[in-house]
Amino acid sequence: MSTGTLSEETVQYFNAKNIQFILDEAMHNLIQAMPEEPLEFLEDTLRKPTPLRVILVGPPGSGKSTLAAKLAERYGVVHIDASPSAAKGDSTTAADVLQGITNAHKSGQGWVLDGYPETRADTIQLQARGVSPQKVFELQAPMKTTMARITRNRGEGSQESDEAILQRYRYYDMRRAEVAAAYRTCYAEVSANCSREELMEHISKAIDAMRLS
Repeated sequence: MSTGTLSEETVQYFNAKNIQFILDEAMHNLIQAMPEEPLEFLEDTLRKPTPLRVILVGPPGSGKSTLAAKLAERYGVVHIDASPSAAKGDSTTAADVLQGITNAHKSGQGWVLDGYPETRADTIQLQARGVSPQKVFELQAPMKTTMARITRNRGEGSQESDEAILQRYRYYDMRRAEVAAAYRTCYAEVSANCSREELMEHISKAIDAMRLS
């Protein structure tokens, strides 16, 4: 929505009250439900708290899954972790992620998704199903840092070599711009080169600033 013809006072009100976000959420819910009575649906929807919809992306070792689990616990939403199905192939990952989101939507819950999407094709899959995150956080950390974390946390029985980890990092780095472009209006880059507590605090403040309730 353009604010070019509005007075300065109106624009200040528009921004202070987060009107654009409210309208975007209303349209998202309307498209998801496609009710027979849209006006009644919107009136009812606007009275309810808005479920959280957040995506975490980042290279291996950036702390996505740990952070997602903590956010899900803090905000009472579902943690959808794409990593368990990632080894089975792209189609399985997409199906599992979409099923998780569908289940959360049916139960009226929000969600935090980590490890997906990784490519433009993945974002198209989500968009085709009407999945629209409120915020996408990219956790940024240098390769040296992520390698050190993975090596430190790697179990004795792990079969993944350092070279395999490097390849995963490079693959992410090569495709990250595709995801950033798809979600440019709600994309935020966050340094993950810090403690887990500091990262949690930073992301939580950003989520709280959206004022979903």
